[in-house]
Amino acid sequence: MALTGTPRGPDLKKSVENWLATLPPKVEQQAAFVLARLFTKLAREDFRAGRTVYGDPRPPGVAGDRLDLVRSGLVRGSIGFVPNGNRVRSTVEGRYAKYLIGRYKILPNGRGPLPERWQREAEKYLKVFLTDSKKRRAR
Repeated sequence: MALTGTPRGPDLKKSVENWLATLPPKVEQQAAFVLARLFTKLAREDFRAGRTVYGDPRPPGVAGDRLDLVRSGLVRGSIGFVPNGNRVRSTVEGRYAKYLIGRYKILPNGRGPLPERWQREAEKYLKVFLTDSKKRRAR
């Protein structure tokens, strides 16, 4: 069952921002915080598992070997998302971060859809979050 109005669509950045904009301001900021923590957890799990955020195996290296994409640990350690007011943005650092996002899909590129697994998890988390926030407002 899809939660009406959750981040969905061809443009990840716009769909998340548009969805958050439908919430009351205080709830909007709290939802951005929840999404940031969830997206960080999912991105780190995918990186550690050696797969793209879309669930595909990571492409092999030039020699056909399995790549761990860790040289200094900077990119791996900085993979994450933070709430920025009513938005969610990535915090990945490092010289090769853009290349790793484009070539190895260590994060969604922002112009594509939200990965299916992330969509399912976001719906689950946001459903619980919205139910809890409605209960708190009713008191």
